[in-house]
Amino acid sequence: MVHTKKLPAEQQSIWTPSMFLVWELYKRIHSYYEWIFFYSINFIGITVKIKKNMKKVSVIVIIMLGIFVSCKKETTIPSPQITPSAPQEAEIIEPAGDQCYVSSANNSTVKLSFNVNSHQEVNGKLSYNLYGKDKSEGTLIGNMKGDTLIADYTFTSEGVSSVMEVAFLQKSGTFIEGYGPTTEANGKVSFTNKKTLKFDGKSTLLKVDCTE
Repeated sequence: MVHTKKLPAEQQSIWTPSMFLVWELYKRIHSYYEWIFFYSINFIGITVKIKKNMKKVSVIVIIMLGIFVSCKKETTIPSPQITPSAPQEAEIIEPAGDQCYVSSANNSTVKLSFNVNSHQEVNGKLSYNLYGKDKSEGTLIGNMKGDTLIADYTFTSEGVSSVMEVAFLQKSGTFIEGYGPTTEANGKVSFTNKKTLKFDGKSTLLKVDCTE
């Protein structure tokens, strides 16, 4: 707040008009400089406060930037380097070659010979020479389904050509013939239900060297 000076009453009575004019000019100049001083002090105080606050804000911003950069470095995962591998040639599985199995028991003989290709397809021969029955022999075409050979046996017996479904279970280097209910349709005898086949070992074929 700006204050102006007043002259004592005893001095005012002896002053001339020109002196009063000088005095008024002095008061105005004095009030002007007091006003400048007062607002300068306030401005300096505000400036100092602003500078202090700006320093605080700058420190906070720097700390936040440091935390952000460190977090970004920790969460950034480098892209994996993928090295293309040379193309590999397809593996070709050759047929295992002929396999021969024979069962000889009770004056009866069963002979089985076949080969298996890479698609588990079976192609071979099968013959039965059972005691008291006519001999039959023919071709075998089928598939290996796991450890079980399921095939169509096309044979000739007494001059008559027939087709019959047969099954053999591969076990411990042998083939055991399976039996079960059958039905005939379109000139072919097939198993009614392959899941119920019995492999009881009555006809077990042992592996032998192929002579033919």
